[in-house]
Amino acid sequence: MGSIERDMFRYIDALVEQSFKEAAEILQEHIKRCDENTSLILQGFIDAAKTLEAFKKEDFDKLELLWNKYEESKKYLTPKSRYYSIFLEMSLVVEDIKDNMENFL
Repeated sequence: MGSIERDMFRYIDALVEQSFKEAAEILQEHIKRCDENTSLILQGFIDAAKTLEAFKKEDFDKLELLWNKYEESKKYLTPKSRYYSIFLEMSLVVEDIKDNMENFL
């Protein structure tokens, strides 16, 4: 398993631990090393982590903008994507955490 794959799982672990800022930082270093589509998807997951961090801090002004960026990045997620299965798992975790946070409020 390569470095990016390990970091994707570290991202998931950081999200589960509600270390959203750390999750965003984990993926940031890979943006420049990946192909364009993968970079756009990774940026979406960084925006998703920032959304969850804003939610956690009750900074509701940033939520919609950041979440929309995440949603927009998902258009690059196709079965042809190199890391498609990991990206799907990451999406499930992100969206489940967001749903749980919304239900809590």
